[in-house]
Amino acid sequence: MTILNPDKHVRIGYIAALQAATGLKVWHRRIPKNVTVPAKYIILDTQSKNETVNAKNNEERETYFEWLVTLDVNIYNVNQLGYSNAEAVDDIEQIIISVIRQGINIPNFNNKNTQIIESQDLSADTTTQSIDRKLIKFEHWLNRSEII
Repeated sequence: MTILNPDKHVRIGYIAALQAATGLKVWHRRIPKNVTVPAKYIILDTQSKNETVNAKNNEERETYFEWLVTLDVNIYNVNQLGYSNAEAVDDIEQIIISVIRQGINIPNFNNKNTQIIESQDLSADTTTQSIDRKLIKFEHWLNRSEII
């Protein structure tokens, strides 16, 4: 049996759920070069996984894996230099936490548990902008929804 890597499935689930819930664009790692940077957006990055269960399917005697998967969700709100709108980022964070904790569809996997590992304010200034940024790290315990 082929081991199913959850990485792309988690990203697919997150992008669909967060765009629908927030109305914001969601990208993995970076904004594409051909896109005008919006004032508010979400970036998914720093994804990791660890094998948590290695078990046998009794009927077919095949090994399957369960995974602990973490993913960082970064919320950005770009302002004119010297200005901040942290409340907008807090409101988006509230929506994201609610949606993820209620359970999102991760294709080919069941989500056995979801935890918020941490939430941090990472706001910063550049030479031309003030950026309100919040990072939320989620952890999911996943198993395959079907043996392929």
